[in-house]
Amino acid sequence: MKLVPQAKIVAIYVIVGSLWIYFSDMVIGNIFGSAESITAAQSIKGWAFIAVTGAMLFYLINRAVDALTKAKNEVVESYEQTMQGWVQVMDLRHKETKDHTERVTRMTVRFARLAGITDEKALKHIERGTMLHDVGKIGIPDAILIKPGKLNEEEWTHMKLHPSIAHDLLSKIKFLENSLDEPPQFNGYF
Repeated sequence: MKLVPQAKIVAIYVIVGSLWIYFSDMVIGNIFGSAESITAAQSIKGWAFIAVTGAMLFYLINRAVDALTKAKNEVVESYEQTMQGWVQVMDLRHKETKDHTERVTRMTVRFARLAGITDEKALKHIERGTMLHDVGKIGIPDAILIKPGKLNEEEWTHMKLHPSIAHDLLSKIKFLENSLDEPPQFNGYF
């Protein structure tokens, strides 16, 4: 059975604390003879215990936090790789837009910086949202998506649904909630 980090920390604390009390009481009892000197030694022992266990707890908690941070970063990296995979699938399906997503993403993040957005988290959300801007094309029939030549009005109307399709697909993913905006409402200006 594997212990969770907090259980390990508590177990180590209890073991170290018990051993400290047992052995330090034994040492103090053997070294000091008078009640006053035992009381003074017990006071020093108590303060030393607080200092040592405080340092030990700081070390153990810091290690646990580092492990959790590493695990979180691995999950985020896995999500990032999954999104890259989605983009590659879209590029394979619609060869005419090969590398389009990467170019648009780079330009959008650059534009956001020029517009004054400096918060790295906000920029990351913008990057993710931009990277996935065309994922809704997965719901557009090939006859429209890869049609050579110009789309007719009905096909164009259908093509303009891809942002809403993307929003519907991606809005169910909590990781992306800050990367999504409401899909644009098209009214013939496209």
